[in-house]
Amino acid sequence: RRSTQRPAPKATEPAFCVQLLSKNMQLSKDGNSVRHKDETGRELYGIAVGMSPLIPFPAGRYFEVRVDRVREGMPDGLALGFTLVPPNELAGEDPHEVSDTLPESWTAGYDGFYRSVNMGENEQVRVGWKPSSLEVNDRVGALLSRAGQ
Repeated sequence: RRSTQRPAPKATEPAFCVQLLSKNMQLSKDGNSVRHKDETGRELYGIAVGMSPLIPFPAGRYFEVRVDRVREGMPDGLALGFTLVPPNELAGEDPHEVSDTLPESWTAGYDGFYRSVNMGENEQVRVGWKPSSLEVNDRVGALLSRAGQ
């Protein structure tokens, strides 16, 4: 019997695709964390894309991040999301600087918005989560349920 699950990345493989890091993002030496380069808060955008598809769990696909640093007093914050486009299909393009340009993607965060860029539509909806209130050592997860929610 064959498994349809992809194996988890090996410990030596980076978690993020270096070719798809936007110019405001910096990848750690081990490839397992990213940080925003701009300490001033003038540049609010930046994208990091995972290296491989998320492993399916019974509830859906899930990932979690830990906040290691915050920029105090910023109106916007972290955004987490998913895309249906595999990293290898995006790798030939210039890195995306904002999530609005990432095809077939769903993100939530910013200053309290959920954003969908799906099949040519661009939808933005206010949500109750305010990432600007995150603190160091907070953990934030994103779940894409099997029902697509």
